[in-house]
Amino acid sequence: MKKWMKTAIFLVTLLSLTSASHAYIETFDSNNAGWTTYTIGSSSDSGYITGTDSAFTSTGGNPGGYISGSVANSAVNRLYGFEAPAGAFGDLSGKTLTVDYQSSGTVTGPAGVTTGPSVRFYIGVSGNYFVSSTSWDANTNGSWTTHALTVDTSNFVAWPNQNSGSLTLAQVAASSGYYVGLLFSNGAFSSNIDLGFTSTNGATISIDNFGTPSAVPIPAAVWLLGSGLVGLVGLKKKLNHRRTPI
Repeated sequence: MKKWMKTAIFLVTLLSLTSASHAYIETFDSNNAGWTTYTIGSSSDSGYITGTDSAFTSTGGNPGGYISGSVANSAVNRLYGFEAPAGAFGDLSGKTLTVDYQSSGTVTGPAGVTTGPSVRFYIGVSGNYFVSSTSWDANTNGSWTTHALTVDTSNFVAWPNQNSGSLTLAQVAASSGYYVGLLFSNGAFSSNIDLGFTSTNGATISIDNFGTPSAVPIPAAVWLLGSGLVGLVGLKKKLNHRRTPI
């Protein structure tokens, strides 16, 4: 096989692999993209969880639109987290999750909780739930902050008291119906009293640009070269066909 043909085949393969890679960032530029905001009740009602459509704002994001949830001074209705529609980002196994996060007002925690409020990624399906082992401070003083984490076993652990299944993290991340989002906790995350945010003066939690960053783009010159070589292959085949005796 001639060298130029090998080069053409290599470039075609490279281009096809790049175009097939799944990377998606939800920018919330036109609506809430089907996201859900969850609140959690007090320990007296067994921590009943309620989900509503996330509030959408078309301006003030990072940039463009964003979604948000209100944090009230109430142990009965604590802000619990945000969740994307099932399987919204394709296979997440080994991929990097990123989000832009912002808070206004002062986020605290339910009465009796002394550790600081923190934010974590989570992913799960059908009783198999995992939560990130690292977190960040819930309070940002109104500034957008970007957080990123790779979905692998070095960064995620089984969610205490919420993981009763047998699937691995990779199996969950590759499933078609997983749920992924942000979990709001007060230091720990193993019991209902540790989950959810409150605020003494009223606060708002906002997020933007959630998802998996795009792969490193191939330079335009390479795309043009690849398409040109593909064209040459087709032209050569056509000329050879014409020279074939009848």
